[in-house]
Amino acid sequence: MANTPFLTMFPFFTDKTTMAGGLHKAYLLDAQVDENARMLNMRVHFAAVPSMSEIRILEGRIRSEFALSGCSIQADYPMPDAVSDKDSDVSPALPSGSGGSSLPKSAAPAGKVLMGRPLKLKPVPMSSLTLESGKVAVEGDVIAVASRTLAKRSSAVLSFDITDCTNSIRVTRFLRESDDQSIIEAVNTGDHLTVYGDVTYSKYDDDMVLDPKCIVRGKKTVRKDDAEVKRVELHLHTRFSTLDALTDPATVVERAAYWGMPAIAVTDHGVAQAFPDM
Repeated sequence: MANTPFLTMFPFFTDKTTMAGGLHKAYLLDAQVDENARMLNMRVHFAAVPSMSEIRILEGRIRSEFALSGCSIQADYPMPDAVSDKDSDVSPALPSGSGGSSLPKSAAPAGKVLMGRPLKLKPVPMSSLTLESGKVAVEGDVIAVASRTLAKRSSAVLSFDITDCTNSIRVTRFLRESDDQSIIEAVNTGDHLTVYGDVTYSKYDDDMVLDPKCIVRGKKTVRKDDAEVKRVELHLHTRFSTLDALTDPATVVERAAYWGMPAIAVTDHGVAQAFPDM
């Protein structure tokens, strides 16, 4: 049974082969069958960390195909590569399992501290986050805020989505009556934040989330154009090119001026709606 290819054991998953990094790469590590209870418990190695919804789909299909009372899959998957701190001018990210008290006391604040302590940690790309990441720091822009107060319990829930354009993650934390709840009003859409916390699974969101320990507001770094001869963009679409672009004309002009570009050419698809703004 050990190391048996997953699709050899369960060939009826031919329509789900892209799940969890590819089911053709998955294999069984162990399996136990309780004939009296008609239960199947197994440990499966996947090529990539499966989501909870993928696990539930696999368990449900197996339970249905074999008319079982229950099926449980314990997922095993490759550990993420460690973040390299070579040539970095910041302190390394804290190792998994270290407590909040291990934050470097000498770290210089990167901006206004909204929660916890100042940070000078190397953020990791959000695309690298898995349930095995442990304690990490991420940096990005807040794209949605769903924080709320719970009047009956005098408590609150801090909840917002943050992205670094490699991926996004929800930052969420339950705040008791004794906690400082001012953070609820401090985080707004468009803020650029560095967040340090634990990557964990939320049953409420049914997804991987980040439980914050420290939140620092920073300033987003905009790439500079140091070229001696400035380029001229001759093919630019704005939000008036439906299903093709989201760029606002005013934002285009602002960025072109920042980069010192002498001119830009808007070439929207057969429309002239951008003309007045430009």
